[in-house]
Amino acid sequence: MSLPAPDSVPVHVATGSSPNANNGIALRPWSALTVTTLAQLMVSVALTAPSVLAPVVAPQFGFRPQSIGVFVSAMYFAAIVSGIIGGQYVRQYGAVRFSQWALVGAATGLCLIALNDPWILIAATMAIGTGYGLTNPAAAHLLSQHAPVRSRGLFFSIKQTGVPIGVALAGLIVPVFLAWWDWQGALAATGAVILTALVFLQYFRSIFDTPTIHSGLNPDARLQELVSHSTRATHWGGLFTRPLKRVLADPGLRPLAISSFCFASVQVCFLTFVVSDLKVERAYSLAGAAGVLAIAQVTSIAARPFWGVVADRFIAPIKLLGLLGVAMAGTLLLFALLPATAPVWLTVLAVMLASGTVVGWNGVFYAGLIQFARPQEVAMITGGTQFLTFTGAMIGPLLFASSVTVLGSYWSSFLLIAMIPLFMGVALLRIAKEDAAE
Repeated sequence: MSLPAPDSVPVHVATGSSPNANNGIALRPWSALTVTTLAQLMVSVALTAPSVLAPVVAPQFGFRPQSIGVFVSAMYFAAIVSGIIGGQYVRQYGAVRFSQWALVGAATGLCLIALNDPWILIAATMAIGTGYGLTNPAAAHLLSQHAPVRSRGLFFSIKQTGVPIGVALAGLIVPVFLAWWDWQGALAATGAVILTALVFLQYFRSIFDTPTIHSGLNPDARLQELVSHSTRATHWGGLFTRPLKRVLADPGLRPLAISSFCFASVQVCFLTFVVSDLKVERAYSLAGAAGVLAIAQVTSIAARPFWGVVADRFIAPIKLLGLLGVAMAGTLLLFALLPATAPVWLTVLAVMLASGTVVGWNGVFYAGLIQFARPQEVAMITGGTQFLTFTGAMIGPLLFASSVTVLGSYWSSFLLIAMIPLFMGVALLRIAKEDAAE
């Protein structure tokens, strides 16, 4: 099977603050979208596979199913570190190469879990989390240069469909692999699928990972940038603090970053514990619960481009994020209050509605982010905001797991976390109203 020829669109914009202005290169929007979406999809498979297998695998290690929250949090801790540091090196090594490194980490982590050694679990979670943290800075850098300016919300939203597609794919293939082999074979086979995608990405390295393409700089300017970057890299403290300070000091970026902290914590709790909720409290089989999660992702796959178009054409990103926050709260309350005896179709509908909001906000967030980022700072700022995003993703599962232990049920814990997007959504709507008044 031959690969399609790379798409090429000439650059017409030469002024303004557009991230893809002044590069003097041909834009390749669909190739960039292919690379970023595929990488996002595969690392999402790796992040979700342990959650799908948690009810079966956790007892093998002597843990309760809700303990998966601790390991998911550890993955996001590794993602925080790799994202905030890696975002400052994307221009040096190339977005495609970073995406390949991300897939190596994801596949390696799954294979390490399959070794069935509790001590190796630490290294496994770090590997998966490191891979997950590298994808967003690389994708933001690539899409900010190649996505059409007027369709950035759509392009970032399509890229973010890699998350629900990855979740759905994990929900489909992991139970199948489990039926064919044991849980160790299922994880190893999932890792092999991810490595296949890594080989495919190699085709795009010659397209994007060259000095004038992935950096947007002429060779002399690039040399100066690398020398300056090398000097900065010797100060490890600066590698962590510089992106975060830049984000928190900007009045436009700050509310976006804080909202990502809140929404990510809720999203990861939902994706991590919905299967366990369905199996433990609603008497679904593991395959049935994973199937509900996979079906529900259809909604979020469709919702992300839809919200992206809305952000591009109708509602400013920060206001739309506020509306989505309120909607997240409502859909989570609906799912939590649904009785365990509810018909399957009604349960699936409730999970689908929650997925459309709880898992559908990310593209709108990145579209808003790019509005406030200078071209040369896109990857760094993404790493800085990702610090807060993934901190929320790390803390959320820990709090949810503790809540299940204290309150004794999943449904009451879902009621509790629904308050987070509600308060954040109201705050964002207030900011949007003040901005409109000014």
